[in-house]
Amino acid sequence: MIDTAQMTVGRLMKKAGYSTAVIGKWHLGFTYTSPVDWNKDLKPGPLELGFDYYFGVPVLNSHPPFVYVENHRVVGLTPEDPLIYGEKAETEEFPEKWNIEIGGGKKAHALYKDRMVGTTLKNKAIEWIKEHKNEPFFLYFATTNIHHPFTPAERFVGTSEVGRYGDSIHELDWMVGEVLDALDEEGLRDNTLVIFTSDNGGMLNQGGQDAWKAGHRLNGNLGELLANVDILATLAALVEYPLKKGEGPDSYNMMSALTGSPANPIRDHLIISPAQGKNLAIRKGSSCSFIDQTCEQ
Repeated sequence: MIDTAQMTVGRLMKKAGYSTAVIGKWHLGFTYTSPVDWNKDLKPGPLELGFDYYFGVPVLNSHPPFVYVENHRVVGLTPEDPLIYGEKAETEEFPEKWNIEIGGGKKAHALYKDRMVGTTLKNKAIEWIKEHKNEPFFLYFATTNIHHPFTPAERFVGTSEVGRYGDSIHELDWMVGEVLDALDEEGLRDNTLVIFTSDNGGMLNQGGQDAWKAGHRLNGNLGELLANVDILATLAALVEYPLKKGEGPDSYNMMSALTGSPANPIRDHLIISPAQGKNLAIRKGSSCSFIDQTCEQ
């Protein structure tokens, strides 16, 4: 979904001399073929967009194939047991996934244990940090925890008292803590910028609604208007890289908002343009409008 010639956060940090990695959910597609042939090299992908290393879930934890991908290949896949469209994609304990048909690849699928996905990704992130502790590094760690089905490790089941979503957030909190502890152990905390953000805000599907009714406020109190697209311009300013024309044209430098309280908003509008045009939304000032309705904030 991204032009390989486009400036990305990974490419920006690589140009600035950082080792770069994506660990976790990658929901931006692979290759130029449709449907994707999961049995071949999966490129272009993260490695063609400025990242040195990739390990993670190739789509969502609610969509097949339920496997891990490392760099350009499905982990554990063997030529004699390929992934096949049209077969059932069974997972360890979530039968609602079974009607989605990308099966085969039994050895590759066996490595994907639903309730261990969070732990597996966390371990990989810490491993990569320790391997690159003696050089500048940029890690994009994308967990699956805000997406359904919520599959936290057994130790977190029932701990939040606000349902499956809350339990998954408990696991996410633990994962972040483990990464921060690793930075401490390696003496990197004071020289590392940690940005904790969500791609879509809190999930308000069934599990999220259950958590809301139980008193959990998924999005907290909103403040400065910004978006993840602003990370590009913000990091460019941090590493003193002058963005050229066409590089991040919709990105704003938010450093002053992250480090202080600007007297005036840095951006007064934001356009959300997802894949489906009917979901187009414009936020300007204190109001937002959708293609078919208007809402006041």
